[in-house]
Amino acid sequence: MPRQAVSVREAARLLSISPRTVDKYVALKVIRTVRVGRRVLVPMKSVNEVVTRGIPWRRNQKSTSEQ
Repeated sequence: MPRQAVSVREAARLLSISPRTVDKYVALKVIRTVRVGRRVLVPMKSVNEVVTRGIPWRRNQKSTSEQ
């Protein structure tokens, strides 16, 4: 039976990003998580959505025309 959810570290490995970046996307609600006891797990459905759709890119700085 395939895994239903993976750890943040495993999700980072599957997505080729750092665990800290996964935490950042969780905080931005781009990646969903579930808690099982004390563990924070990322559902495989959420990992697959990121692979399919990608991460929305948000620009934090003003463009040069706005300055």
